[in-house]
Amino acid sequence: MALVDASGRILALQAVAMQHGTDRDGSSEIDPAIWWRVLQDCANALGSREPSLWDRIAAVAVSAITRSQVFVGRAGEAVRPAILWRDTRADGMLADIRRNAPADHPETASLSAFHPFSRLCWLKREEPAAFAATVHVLEPKDWLNQQLTGVIASDTVSMARLTAAASSHGGEPSLFAAAQLDPALIPPLMSPISIMGRVSRGLPGALGRIAGVPVTTMANDTWASVVGLGAM
Repeated sequence: MALVDASGRILALQAVAMQHGTDRDGSSEIDPAIWWRVLQDCANALGSREPSLWDRIAAVAVSAITRSQVFVGRAGEAVRPAILWRDTRADGMLADIRRNAPADHPETASLSAFHPFSRLCWLKREEPAAFAATVHVLEPKDWLNQQLTGVIASDTVSMARLTAAASSHGGEPSLFAAAQLDPALIPPLMSPISIMGRVSRGLPGALGRIAGVPVTTMANDTWASVVGLGAM
């Protein structure tokens, strides 16, 4: 976590060691609550060490890894551990996924075990109860934004692959339609630089001191890094 001024100068940094997650037999998962606890720990450390800076925070931007999915229910709760980008379990059913997908759809050629559409197909077949409880699929930074604001949303860049899979093409049905997936699994989408909500009141520790501060939708780590490096 960093406190950054309007010119992009880093004024303070805080890092907290965290549990990596569990990798086994092609699976790669983590309890997303760990991310939330780590964010709180960083906030508490910075808020204590740099109180004057912390209390002047004007906006919050959260970026995180992509190609990782948090499956949330109606109340925004995680219905199972998050699937991380290294997970390859969908590989075993890729042949079936591709066979059932419209051959001429441009997203069909991009399907792999790491594609979020493949992950949804895997969840539907292997964990039907968790799939039935899933209302939206979020990226890790979207999950943290939701914990901060109570708002469920994502950005158009991070969800580009799922959006493409849910779109019809040239008269062909979408990949979602072919797999009988509800497009509503994709959360409301905004620009990465839009304000998706404000920090909720009543959050614990230092986060409670920035209630009402706007939170941007933000983008995944790669795109955020490109902007941060001045390449856009």
